[in-house]
Amino acid sequence: MENINKVFSNNKLNVASQYLQTDSDVGYVVMGGVIQKKYPSHF
Repeated sequence: MENINKVFSNNKLNVASQYLQTDSDVGYVVMGGVIQKKYPSHF
Protein backbone atom coordinates (compact mmCIF):
# COMPACT_ATOMS: atom_id res chain seq x y z
CA MET A 1 0.00 0.00 0.00
CA GLU A 2 2.84 2.38 0.73
CA ASN A 3 4.16 2.12 -2.83
CA ILE A 4 0.71 2.56 -4.32
CA ASN A 5 0.12 5.65 -2.17
CA LYS A 6 3.50 7.05 -3.28
CA VAL A 7 2.41 6.76 -6.93
CA PHE A 8 -0.70 8.79 -6.13
CA SER A 9 1.28 11.36 -4.16
CA ASN A 10 4.05 11.71 -6.74
CA ASN A 11 1.42 12.43 -9.39
CA LYS A 12 -0.45 15.04 -7.32
CA LEU A 13 -3.48 12.81 -6.72
CA ASN A 14 -5.44 12.79 -3.48
CA VAL A 15 -6.68 9.39 -2.38
CA ALA A 16 -10.44 9.81 -2.00
CA SER A 17 -11.24 6.20 -1.12
CA GLN A 18 -9.60 2.80 -0.71
CA TYR A 19 -11.10 -0.67 -0.60
CA LEU A 20 -8.91 -3.61 0.35
CA GLN A 21 -9.84 -7.28 0.23
CA THR A 22 -7.82 -10.46 0.67
CA ASP A 23 -8.39 -14.17 0.91
CA SER A 24 -5.99 -17.12 0.94
CA ASP A 25 -5.19 -16.81 -2.80
CA VAL A 26 -5.78 -13.22 -3.88
CA GLY A 27 -5.50 -9.71 -2.54
CA TYR A 28 -6.70 -6.60 -4.31
CA VAL A 29 -7.19 -2.89 -3.83
CA VAL A 30 -9.60 -0.47 -5.46
CA MET A 31 -8.74 3.20 -5.14
CA GLY A 32 -10.38 6.43 -6.18
CA GLY A 33 -8.48 9.65 -6.49
CA VAL A 34 -8.86 13.36 -7.13
CA ILE A 35 -6.37 15.41 -9.15
CA GLN A 36 -4.94 18.44 -7.35
CA LYS A 37 -5.19 21.45 -9.63
CA LYS A 38 -2.94 24.43 -9.23
CA TYR A 39 -4.79 27.73 -9.35
CA PRO A 40 -3.31 31.20 -9.67
CA SER A 41 -2.66 32.85 -6.30
CA HIS A 42 -5.59 35.27 -6.74
CA PHE A 43 -8.12 32.42 -6.43
